[in-house]
Amino acid sequence: REHVAEKVRAEHGDDATRLLDLSVGAQMNFTIFPNLLLIGNQIQVLEPVATDETVLTWYATSSDELPDEVNTLRMRHQEDFPSFGEPDDLANFAECQRGLAVPEVEWVLMNRGLGAMDRVKIEGEVVTAPVTHEVAPRGYFSFWRDLMGAGDD
Repeated sequence: REHVAEKVRAEHGDDATRLLDLSVGAQMNFTIFPNLLLIGNQIQVLEPVATDETVLTWYATSSDELPDEVNTLRMRHQEDFPSFGEPDDLANFAECQRGLAVPEVEWVLMNRGLGAMDRVKIEGEVVTAPVTHEVAPRGYFSFWRDLMGAGDD
């Protein structure tokens, strides 16, 4: 990668830093409800097919607006996480699924921050809270339940 980055620096001068930043992406995870994930330069789509099975499709991205060398770097960066992060994540997901199948446990507790709603800030439709607060997952699942009609008590 270093020799490709050096080539970008040599050929693109002042614009090289911007182009090299585009090769690694935003370095953030962004979820669009209910199943679209934007992770750095990658796009993931989750498709539940059963209560214990989900298909994950991972799309790598490139851009016709970028030099070939930058797209090459994008591909190399997009190979990184699936190689070292995904195996750990998949093992964690498998163990979570196994734990959720235990008949003695009828629910998953998501009550962190439940008694600390004073730490939640609501501005219009935007809700923010500390990263350890579970207001976001509770809202996610509440909205999903309503969409599925289960909230129609």
